[in-house]
Amino acid sequence: MTDERGRFRLGPDADSERIWISASDHLEIMRSAPALGLIEFVAVPESTISGKVLHARTGAPVAGAKVSSMAQNSLSFESTQTDEAGAFRLRGLPPDDYEVSVEGFGVKGEAAKPLRLGFREHLGGVVIQAHPGAHVAGTVELGDTGRACRGWVRLRARGLEYAGSGLETSRIDDGKVEFEALSPGTYDVTIDCYGHREFESPPLIVRERNIGNIQWRVPVGSEPEPTVPMSESEPRWTGAVRGRVIDEQGLPVSGINVKPRYPGKRVSPAETRTDADGNFLLDNLPSGRLEFHVYTDWQRWWRADLGMLSGQEIKSINGSLVEAEIVIESRHGSLMGGFFDEQGLPVAGALVVAFESSDSFSPELKPVFFWKHLGEFAVTDEGGRFMFEGLAEREHAVYAYRPGGGEASARLIEPESSLELTITPGGTLAGTVTGLDGAKLRSFYVRARDTEEQVFVHHGFWRTNGEWRFDNLPAGHYEVSVEVGEYAAEVEVELGEGEHQEGIELRLAPSSE
Repeated sequence: MTDERGRFRLGPDADSERIWISASDHLEIMRSAPALGLIEFVAVPESTISGKVLHARTGAPVAGAKVSSMAQNSLSFESTQTDEAGAFRLRGLPPDDYEVSVEGFGVKGEAAKPLRLGFREHLGGVVIQAHPGAHVAGTVELGDTGRACRGWVRLRARGLEYAGSGLETSRIDDGKVEFEALSPGTYDVTIDCYGHREFESPPLIVRERNIGNIQWRVPVGSEPEPTVPMSESEPRWTGAVRGRVIDEQGLPVSGINVKPRYPGKRVSPAETRTDADGNFLLDNLPSGRLEFHVYTDWQRWWRADLGMLSGQEIKSINGSLVEAEIVIESRHGSLMGGFFDEQGLPVAGALVVAFESSDSFSPELKPVFFWKHLGEFAVTDEGGRFMFEGLAEREHAVYAYRPGGGEASARLIEPESSLELTITPGGTLAGTVTGLDGAKLRSFYVRARDTEEQVFVHHGFWRTNGEWRFDNLPAGHYEVSVEVGEYAAEVEVELGEGEHQEGIELRLAPSSE
C-alpha cells in the first residue's frame, strides 16, 4: 500500500519482475520492476460510460444484461451488468473510441454509433436498444462415445444482413453450449473440440423463438499430440551462461529480463533478470545453441522490432560456464512540447503519452490501450508543457488528451524534438448503406480511412435503418467503405476542419475481388 504521500517500498526479498499499480477511480498500470532504485508511476484517472438498456419493442428496462465495451483502436475490453432499472456503468476505461454492446437472455443490441471517450471523461445518458433474439442451447458429444466435448462452437451468419463480422462464438463446457441471443437467419456451424479436428456441422436456421435441445455429434478425430519426454540420449541440463547487458554506449542496463531459447526445440529454460550492474546468470541449461530474448516487459518482448530482441546466439556446453555480453539499444533520448486548446490557451493537467513507432502495429491504429504497458506518461503543467526522458533513439508518436475530452496527436517525431499539439474542431461523416434494390440495410460494418494522416475508424451498425455516422474526425481525405458478404461499396470524401458531411450513400454492388 502507498503512504499518504503516494510512496511505497518493496523489500530486497520481493520476487517480482513487474509491478502492478491499482488505485480507486484510476486505471490499472503495469511496469517492469527495476533491479534496484526508484521507480515513479503516473496515476491515470479512469474514464467511464454510463446509461440504460431498454427493450426495443416495449421500452421497458432490461435488467441483468451484460454490457460490454470494446475499444476500437486497442481492443481494450470491459463489461458490467445492468441493474433492475436497466442502468449500467462501465469503469476503468482509457481514452479511445468504443463499441458498446448488450446481450442478455433473448435480447441483444449495440450503441447506434461509436462513442468517443476522452481522458477523465464521464460520458452519460447512453441508451442502447435491446432487440429480441433467440436463446439457443444444446449439447456437443464426441461421436457415439457419449463423452462430452470441451472447446468452442462458432456460428457465422449467411447473407447480406449481419452485425459486424456475423461471427458468434460460445465456449463448450462439459458438453454444454449456449448462445444468449441470436438474430434470425441461417448460420454456418463450426465445432472445435479440444484434441480433435474441426467439424463443419449442417447449417443452423434460427427464428425468433428459443431453441433449447440442439444435439451436435462430432466425429472422433486425432487425439491430442502426446508430450514426448526428453530421451536418455538427450544431454542433461548442466550448462550455465553468465553475462552482462549493456546499451550501445557501453552502459550497464539493470532490471532487464533475459530469456534463453533454443531454435527448433520446445525446451524453454527459466529466464532471469539483470542486477544493478547489468549482470545475469542462467544455469541448469541443456547444451546447444542459445538465442537470447531481452525485454523490459512481455509486451515489449512481443514487439521484437523495437530492438529488444538481441538476436545473439551462444553455445552452451554441459558442465561449463560460458561468458556472454548482450548489447541493446540506448534509451537516453528526450522529447518536450506543449498542449493547447482550440483558442490557443495552454491545457493544464492533460495526459500525454509517447509510443515508439513500430511496424508491429498498423500505422493507422492508435495503440491507446497499450500505453498502460508500453507508453511513456507525462502530465502537462500550468503552462501546458510536458517532457519525456529515457526514450529510445527512434521516431515516436505522441498523443495528448484534455481532461473531459478533446485530443491532439503528432507522429514520426524524432527524439530531442520540441513540438506543439493543438486541439482542432472535429468533423462528421454520415450517411446510409443500401442494397442492390436501393433498400436500406439493417446491419453492416463501415470503415473510414485516411492513409495519409494515418486515421482509421470503424464500427458495426446494427438495426439503424441503414444509417451510419462517425463524429470527431480530423480533416483529411477519407476512403469510406462497406463490405457485406460478396458485395461492397466505397466512396472518397474530402473532409475539412470541423466540417459535417451527411447524406453519403454507400450502395452495394458485387465485389470485384
